[in-house]
Amino acid sequence: MSLSPARASAIAAVLALAFGGALTLPCVLGGLPPVGADAPSYCRMARTFLTTGSLELPGPARIDRDPQQDLSSAFGTPYALSRDGRLLPKHSALYGLCLVPGTALAGTAGAQASALLLASALAAFLTRRAAEAFGAAAALLSFACVFLLVPGGRSLAFGVNLDTALAFAVLLAFDLAARGRGLGAGLVGALALFLRPTAALLVLPLPFVARARGPAPLVRTILGFGAGALAYAATNVYFWGGPLTTAYARAAVFGPDGLRVVDHAGAFGSSPFSGAARILASYPHGLVFVFPLLLLSLPGFLLRGARRPEWWVPAMVGLAGFLVLSTYDYAVAHPEYMIYRFAGLTWFASTLPLAALLAWIGTRWTRRRTGPARLPEPE
Repeated sequence: MSLSPARASAIAAVLALAFGGALTLPCVLGGLPPVGADAPSYCRMARTFLTTGSLELPGPARIDRDPQQDLSSAFGTPYALSRDGRLLPKHSALYGLCLVPGTALAGTAGAQASALLLASALAAFLTRRAAEAFGAAAALLSFACVFLLVPGGRSLAFGVNLDTALAFAVLLAFDLAARGRGLGAGLVGALALFLRPTAALLVLPLPFVARARGPAPLVRTILGFGAGALAYAATNVYFWGGPLTTAYARAAVFGPDGLRVVDHAGAFGSSPFSGAARILASYPHGLVFVFPLLLLSLPGFLLRGARRPEWWVPAMVGLAGFLVLSTYDYAVAHPEYMIYRFAGLTWFASTLPLAALLAWIGTRWTRRRTGPARLPEPE
């Protein structure tokens, strides 16, 4: 049975990403910390769950130290204080649990391999969709640019990064909605909330995409998302005391006066205009320097075949969500740590318009080389 060009492209993307990602594993096996933002915290969750069967973390005197940890800072602490006084992970427990199988097999290197599998699934999904629309060559070249050639893309794809999993969940939800699979779209969209609470802003337009398939998919999308959102709200009530209260609202920090609870929402106070200028254009960590291809790829949505709501809507809401960071004090002060992560959704979504642009350039180049088609000479 022969493979279609689209499936062959997806397999080629997975193999290329797996080979590149495997080069990061010897470093972890050699004792270096895992690669990725908050990676040590997620790996700790997986180890803790395997050891104790719980996500409750050891106290400050017993917790292992890592390079990203600062127990006195809301941004560096791994802790959140639950409503019943337990020290639980501040970061996404769902993503930490995704690393459990790999951790059980091979420790931290296995956790990194688990993250690489998620990135490979995202690469296969995007490359196949791009190949179906614009051909295998354009899809593979676009994949190589987004996942391999740009340093920011490699940081996302090869590391233990929640943002890669979040981008996959959001893009898959919109794809399901566009295909009329409303219940699945709603549930996957709600799953994104468990990865990052602000994902609600990213999946809010799901009904807009689903309604093009008719009333039934629209209703199923709303029902699926509603059911998942209720589960998310119930989880928040159980662990944190309120339906809209999250772990980030109860970050536990330790100082000279002991334990105190800090709400991350209090860190949104920067000027939106100066903040936007810094996260967009400050050299060398602004968005246009970290992901320069965004400037070229996003206009590809204007081309025929690329103007699909399930593609451009997540890219645009991802960009809008990124601009919300212009008032986030930590992002404005440390763009080198934040920009590539929070632009992850728009960056990965750019695989599709970039493929459209590459296919368009290829077609025009071929026409210039071969010239207009000639009628056959009469006999």
